[in-house]
Amino acid sequence: MGSVSSILSNAGQMRPNVSHAQELSKINQTLSSDQVFSREPAQDRFIPEKKEEPIGLYRLGKDADGNPQIYFDDPDLKQPDKASKEDDPNGPKVSAPKQESQKEKSWTCNTDAVDREIEKLKRKQQDLSQQLQSETDETKRNRLEKNLAQIERELSQKDNDAYRKQHAVYTMA
Repeated sequence: MGSVSSILSNAGQMRPNVSHAQELSKINQTLSSDQVFSREPAQDRFIPEKKEEPIGLYRLGKDADGNPQIYFDDPDLKQPDKASKEDDPNGPKVSAPKQESQKEKSWTCNTDAVDREIEKLKRKQQDLSQQLQSETDETKRNRLEKNLAQIERELSQKDNDAYRKQHAVYTMA
């Protein structure tokens, strides 16, 4: 290791080579105005894509009401836009009639059976509670209390929206 004074005395001698500085100035002069970086901030641009040919894939989308729906891009179906362009490019555009698979299908949900089941349990619960109030025999009273507790547990499991949705009947209209 050398002394501090020798390091300080050599500090003035450490300069970049003149030839290196000349090379940098030559490079800067050769760059055109297109290659010089601008000071303006970079911005995103929207580049629209052409609609791709259907290749038989499923994709997620939303229907008219905003509900999630699964769509299938069927390559076998002729799309109305392409069919009219291929037939006569100068003629008027006529859309092809909708096929049955393209028609909008609506589903209906029926929870009547589930509602009847829940009402039946509620009536049974009321009957058991009335019998429990009028019963004087201790063994019959214990049996009624057990039955009533079982009915209440069953009602707590079934009397909710999740159970109704799970056990509903769905039909296509």
